[in-house]
Amino acid sequence: PFDEGLNQRFRESIDKQNTDSQGKGISIGVINMSDSINLGIFNVQEGKSAFSFGVLNIGLSGYQIGILNYCPNGKIPFLVLVNYCNSQ
Repeated sequence: PFDEGLNQRFRESIDKQNTDSQGKGISIGVINMSDSINLGIFNVQEGKSAFSFGVLNIGLSGYQIGILNYCPNGKIPFLVLVNYCNSQ
């Protein structure tokens, strides 16, 4: 079993829909609305995220790999396959 400190720093979530804004761990699901590492069909990040892998990725920061990736503050907001967003 995990100790309590490790459990608070790292979280795994596997579900149909994940909505966690704490930015810790991995979210695996159909719809992910979190600032963690996202693996799903539809991923939305509002804060800092390291990585999103899915069919449609929307975010303000981090790397995106998917069929369609949207980064509103990027030089090219919509990119196919790979995109990088910088929140600055």
